Amino acid sequence: AVADLYRAWYTDRGLPADRLLAESFLLLDPWQALRTGSVPYWSVFGTETARAGLAAYLDGTDPYDEIRVLLFNHGTDSIGLASAADWGRTAERARKTGVLTGVDPAAYPRDFASLVRSHRGLRAIRARYPMPLPLDAETAAAAVSAREGVDWRRLR
Repeated sequence: AVADLYRAWYTDRGLPADRLLAESFLLLDPWQALRTGSVPYWSVFGTETARAGLAAYLDGTDPYDEIRVLLFNHGTDSIGLASAADWGRTAERARKTGVLTGVDPAAYPRDFASLVRSHRGLRAIRARYPMPLPLDAETAAAAVSAREGVDWRRLR
């Protein structure tokens, strides 16, 4: 829902909407997403379920020219963890550039230096855009609540 919202918002602002930034857990960088015109796709961890969710999203949307994946390294080969190679193949679905950003695939999921390298990798993205005015809450709520499976209710 968030990725679709941002993609529509970028298009409405006259920006390209062909760059996806798949973020996980605390590897979120909303500032860099906005500055680089990257559509944020939020996942919880580097699990196979999260990777399959990204793949399903990509199956149901227009293709992206660029896909960058930020993988949070939590330190252990846990049950259900998708490999860096699996995430890399998902990123490679991009038409031009599909990469794991800041991740050493050989060290994943114990590549704690990726926390620093990921930020550096995002700063190296070539296109930069002015920071937008905030998206108004009513527009965001309408877009998100229009999605199937989202139940949006106003709190009193």
